[in-house]
Amino acid sequence: MRLFLLLIVLLFAVAIAASKKCKKLEGKFAKKCLKKGFEPKTLENCEIGNGVLKKKAVKKCAKMEKKIIAADCDVKICAGPDPTPKPVPRVRWCSHGNSYLFTYAGPSFDNLEDAKLACFENPICNGITQEPYNNNRYTQRVGPDLHHTSPTGETSWIIC
Repeated sequence: MRLFLLLIVLLFAVAIAASKKCKKLEGKFAKKCLKKGFEPKTLENCEIGNGVLKKKAVKKCAKMEKKIIAADCDVKICAGPDPTPKPVPRVRWCSHGNSYLFTYAGPSFDNLEDAKLACFENPICNGITQEPYNNNRYTQRVGPDLHHTSPTGETSWIIC
């Protein structure tokens, strides 16, 4: 038990030290490199300032970038903008009980909304069929013909 607690304390101390090291590297990298115009080779979406660095400074910045990557630091200045969520298309879907569409058109989903969005973006998908025999998964289907006699009680949705 004591050994376990010692191990936890040691891991916590190492994590704090690594965090401080990363913050120091990140601050130095931002101030001495990025703000002066250095363009990283590996890190993406970094805010880069105006300026021209001499060859010696470029080499130092490249080394610093490698150290940051080796230390697995999360460089906040290189996080880039938050990705904007895709707008959900306004499409009317009609439900058809006891029906199915032929041929799978892509992956299946746990919920109808994700399946609708995937189907809308999939050029070969013409509808969705819920499979009660497959944990009620929603499957993209090619169709395009709707079959109104499902032997397993499936439900399908197509764009109205």
